Amino acid sequence: TYYLSTETPKMEFHLGYLRYVNQVFPLIYEEIQKYNNDIDGIIFNGHSSGGGIASILYYCYQQTIETLNGENSSAQFCVTYGSPRFIKRGYEDIYNKMLEF
Repeated sequence: TYYLSTETPKMEFHLGYLRYVNQVFPLIYEEIQKYNNDIDGIIFNGHSSGGGIASILYYCYQQTIETLNGENSSAQFCVTYGSPRFIKRGYEDIYNKMLEF
């Protein structure tokens, strides 16, 4: 299972959120893979700090899919409400570019 670490050169996230994501992403990824043939899409969502975490989980999932399949999937979405900053300043364009399909 691939997931981001605090040393990732691609992106810098809020350290507290990233630590939590590193704990739960492998479990979430495993669960998604169990139902992979039965689902048409995935929505990562959250409110407030949950929105920041959902955004990082979404990034990790997209990066994992790209690593395994060589392309991003347009069947995943991220919807947040009142999310605080979860990306370190200067990395916003990298994250936004990942959202382009």
